[in-house]
Amino acid sequence: MKFSFGGVRRQLGRVKMAVVRRRRPDYILLKQGHSSVDAHNIAEAMQHYVQASKMHTDNKFIAGQKLLDYINGNEISKGDLNAIIDGLHTSPDFSVADLYEAVIRKAIVFEDCDISRLTKFARDLGWGRVSEIGSTLLGDGIHEPAMRAYDLAAALDPSNVGLRLQMGITEFLAGHYKAAERHWVHTEHIRSSERHKWGLENNNTRFMGHTWFPAIGHVAFIDTHLKATALGWRSDEQPK
Repeated sequence: MKFSFGGVRRQLGRVKMAVVRRRRPDYILLKQGHSSVDAHNIAEAMQHYVQASKMHTDNKFIAGQKLLDYINGNEISKGDLNAIIDGLHTSPDFSVADLYEAVIRKAIVFEDCDISRLTKFARDLGWGRVSEIGSTLLGDGIHEPAMRAYDLAAALDPSNVGLRLQMGITEFLAGHYKAAERHWVHTEHIRSSERHKWGLENNNTRFMGHTWFPAIGHVAFIDTHLKATALGWRSDEQPK
């Protein structure tokens, strides 16, 4: 049996590093944060995590993953969610993939949700991804949280015509007809402003967004109109 001093030194080095790491204040705070999460004491956990992340940047990923697993695996109370949001605002780069989205999904379920506190997270995701959260909820027939997701997306891109139309449709499906009309009027105002901006008021030209083309009925409608005009079956009127 061969004996290697080099192998012994390497093993002792690993043990020493492990001992040092366990004695590091940030590592202790991280472990305390994990214990607090397991005990469902989220406010205390966030305090430990924020401190640990300030001491060593890598800790934000470890803490963030622990929080994401907790959010996805548990029913979160409003108090716990607010504690998480407060902590994320305190430490701006405290995040892992999907953590912000998970927070938004949980927060918009509450009727008195303050979406202004979620704007930071929504901005990181982008209006499109936030809008998808609303569309998923709407597909499940959950109108009010879907509307809050759309409101959050609209705060990032207030002149998005397609998004405004979807907001009107969501309100209409929920039976909020006056609110739906307000969104549609606002949509027409955006369109009018864009026509004026590009000098198209008196020009027989219109731009169609990408939402026109996935629906076969829309394509058939415009195709029929253009061909009928080209064949002289109807006058070449300016689109209304």
